[in-house]
Amino acid sequence: SSPGTGAGQVLFSNGSTMQGDSTFFYDDSNNRLGIGTASPSKNLEVSSSGTTYLAVTASSTPVTVSLQADNEAGFCRTLTNHPLSLGVNETTKMTIGTDGNTTFAGNVVVDSTGDAIVRIDGVDGTQGNVVGSLEFANTGNIAGAIKGIRYNDETAMDLHFMTRAYSGSLTTALTLDRTQNATFAGEIGVTQNSGNLAIYNDGSGHGIVATGSSKNLTIQADNDLKLYADSAFMADWWVSGGESYVKFRSHATVDETLTVTGSATFGGGEVDLTSA
Repeated sequence: SSPGTGAGQVLFSNGSTMQGDSTFFYDDSNNRLGIGTASPSKNLEVSSSGTTYLAVTASSTPVTVSLQADNEAGFCRTLTNHPLSLGVNETTKMTIGTDGNTTFAGNVVVDSTGDAIVRIDGVDGTQGNVVGSLEFANTGNIAGAIKGIRYNDETAMDLHFMTRAYSGSLTTALTLDRTQNATFAGEIGVTQNSGNLAIYNDGSGHGIVATGSSKNLTIQADNDLKLYADSAFMADWWVSGGESYVKFRSHATVDETLTVTGSATFGGGEVDLTSA
């Protein structure tokens, strides 16, 4: 169109004359510029019917960053083989490397009014391979990790909790396997200031089971320890007046040989063992 025929049209030269276009528009009332639209909704709006790009290029390298929109999604990415960084207050807070790894300068917080989910997807289909890993590092050195190890299909997986010893390598400390059994590589310590500690039957008549060549099981309590079977009180250990006491109770007849070091009192369907 010729100059002046369209209000708001930005004039440009075609090499011989000045002209305007309805989709190169300046909204003087709202101080908005539209490229591809005659009704820009923001200070600068770039619009087209298909995929639309807004590119920023540092020409000496060059490095090009693109804002892109198509009919399905929006994108922010580099068009050259360079990292992409996001930040606030002129400080980088997140960088996506050319290898696809993302580095955060601060904490990652998942805030949701409903269930908050952090999902790690893996694509490895080989049995025994890691298909998801959450790693904890200090100055670049991995000090701990939680890894999902594939079993024999994509729905069966072992979960490994790994730690690094003072001078050792990263090894599995706890395994939660596909049958929901827990295996510890070291000792199990339970610190309980209040409340109860419950260990349930495994369905085969076993509660606490000691395995190995010696098969020794030590249960230690500083004050009071009680054992129950099928909700029936079995035994009680306690300390009083500098002496230790143990009491066994049974609703059935006791027919096993009982050896006592110290003194013992039998009666009333109960056995009291008292020793200094």
